[in-house]
Amino acid sequence: FNKVDLDSKVENLLDGCVVIQKAEELTSVSYNKLINLITTYEKRIIIILESDKDEYQLFSANRNIQEYFGSSIKLPEYSIELLMSYIKTHLVNNNMGISQEAEGVLINIMNKKIATNSNGIFTLLDLMQFINTTIEAASKRKKGKGKHPTDIIVQQDININW
Repeated sequence: FNKVDLDSKVENLLDGCVVIQKAEELTSVSYNKLINLITTYEKRIIIILESDKDEYQLFSANRNIQEYFGSSIKLPEYSIELLMSYIKTHLVNNNMGISQEAEGVLINIMNKKIATNSNGIFTLLDLMQFINTTIEAASKRKKGKGKHPTDIIVQQDININW
């Protein structure tokens, strides 16, 4: 966002929503551009500042902008157990199941992803895209004697490099 020329993009932004990720990295120049955008196009644009910092930290260097952002939403951090429940529900909705072995692999992958990610998070969209890729892999696996049914996720279906 710090490098985006808002003036050239304003027509595309009107009557829409702008989500600014890592809002803690905004410069004072960028904050001034935001204030101008908000005041000039009041009620025609929604701006969401996304950050893992709390409001005090986010606005500490630019207190004057806080008045333009009257609401905040704190999203919960999901436990691995809740994420697995979410995954299993998604699988059931797709007429799929998961083996215990594959469930253990997924739990290990999510734990590793959280531990190695610089801010310790990944989005639910990222997770669902990963799971949908896993579902596709299972559906492409050949059925046959001694093979797992294609409606069950098994270890070989999981891309461990997520």
